[in-house]
Amino acid sequence: MLSGTTIRWLILLVPLAVVGVFFWYGVAGALWVSFTSPEPGLHNYVSFLSSTTDMTVLKRTFAVSLAVTATCLTFGYPYAYLMTVSSKRVRALLMIVVLIPFWMSMMVRTYAWVVLLQNNGPLDRLLKSVGIDGLGLIGTPVAITVGTAQIRMPFMIMSL
Repeated sequence: MLSGTTIRWLILLVPLAVVGVFFWYGVAGALWVSFTSPEPGLHNYVSFLSSTTDMTVLKRTFAVSLAVTATCLTFGYPYAYLMTVSSKRVRALLMIVVLIPFWMSMMVRTYAWVVLLQNNGPLDRLLKSVGIDGLGLIGTPVAITVGTAQIRMPFMIMSL
């Protein structure tokens, strides 16, 4: 007869095996190809690290990801804290608000941001009415940060 500890380890082994097969196999395969294709060696990494275009894209990617993380943390932490200190009824309502984006297509939400941020869109017209002209938000790092943060915000709140 198996002890409780042995059964717990066996139950844990199944998800770890699934992760090992489906996740780590793919990662190991991609790493293997990066060192061996088209010929074995480090020339893929040397080529990537010596390209100014690739380095510019890499720097921009890290800058935007840092901005998205900071944005999600700045707005998500107070919201998550409010969820912890509120009553059960308010907490349930706040949880529903966090989960609403999961019930909606990501394409619909992203397209809505494109419509809001485009030239002559609602936000651009509002800014022009108060005297701020020629902002051109669509395609800027600010717009990309806002669009990506709205996708990642529920994950930050749920994690916190």
